[in-house]
Amino acid sequence: MSRYVVDASVATMERLAVLFFAGGGLYFYGSLLSFSIGFLIGRLLGLAMCARAYVSLGERLYLAFDYSMCLRLLKGGIPIGIRGLFKIISFRIDAVMLGFFLPAAEVGWYGAAHKLLEASLFFHDALGTAFQPTMSQYYGRGEPRTVADIGGRALKISLIVGGLSAAIGFSFSDAIVLMVFGPEYTQAAKALKILVWAMLAVFCSLSCVVLMDAVEFGRKTILPFVMAAVGNIVLNAVLIPRFGLLGASWSTLITEVFLAYVLLHLLFTEGYSFPIQWIFGPLLACAVLTVTCLVFKWLNWPFVGVLIGIVLFFYMLVILRVFDKVDLKSLQNRFSLTGRA
Repeated sequence: MSRYVVDASVATMERLAVLFFAGGGLYFYGSLLSFSIGFLIGRLLGLAMCARAYVSLGERLYLAFDYSMCLRLLKGGIPIGIRGLFKIISFRIDAVMLGFFLPAAEVGWYGAAHKLLEASLFFHDALGTAFQPTMSQYYGRGEPRTVADIGGRALKISLIVGGLSAAIGFSFSDAIVLMVFGPEYTQAAKALKILVWAMLAVFCSLSCVVLMDAVEFGRKTILPFVMAAVGNIVLNAVLIPRFGLLGASWSTLITEVFLAYVLLHLLFTEGYSFPIQWIFGPLLACAVLTVTCLVFKWLNWPFVGVLIGIVLFFYMLVILRVFDKVDLKSLQNRFSLTGRA
């Protein structure tokens, strides 16, 4: 088992451990301290798993401090840190600005819908952690076409999962909010209907970022994130006073779609292109699934609509030649603890 498989597998398991312990602490005790303790336990468990995995490969572990390596990491990490700062601003400024214009109740409703959006990003984080080391490996070998193929497949899988989630989330937003937050938050469903489509754009843009970081284009992503943050602030200032939490939702959607388009354009401009049906195929299948769910929901057969819609969703992927066996094999190799490089 190669180091790349070990890194991807351990990182994924560490995230699961952090989610389990931190989420469990928050759910059972409901305090910031319990959340922090759970987060620390998950991180320590991840460190232990990493050490155990490398020892099993015959590696010798020892502590060392390399000043030159720290300087190189700092130099390479500053652009990513700047991008991350503006990403946070763009992603969270709407909730802050809502507090200036709207009552606390509406801020809470929007926050509930936004939390569901944030929770959906866990899958993409795990997917990026699994694929990025492999893309970096092939980039180091001077195989850009292979890197583009792997990055395109990661984007395709993200859009497939995001499309399924967005279509079902849009069609059953009322039921989802009622089940997760209770009847006091039913107004959050209005925002969720819009934010689920922003989630699809977020999946797309983050997949582009994973690919661009793997090929050392991270610096080129700073400007798009700065533009997105500034644009989101302006849109929120214009739309929130007039449309309330729906204005904040539309601001997020417009900003994320713009960011996804700019990053995709930047990728294609740099020569890292892939079949266009890998992008539009999942989007078209998502539209078919959404319409099917809404029609059967109107007929009062919601579960039948979901089942038929999912079948049509994957049928569209097959006839459009979007989803193939290579994707399944790639996922199996990346997430398997016992797979070979």
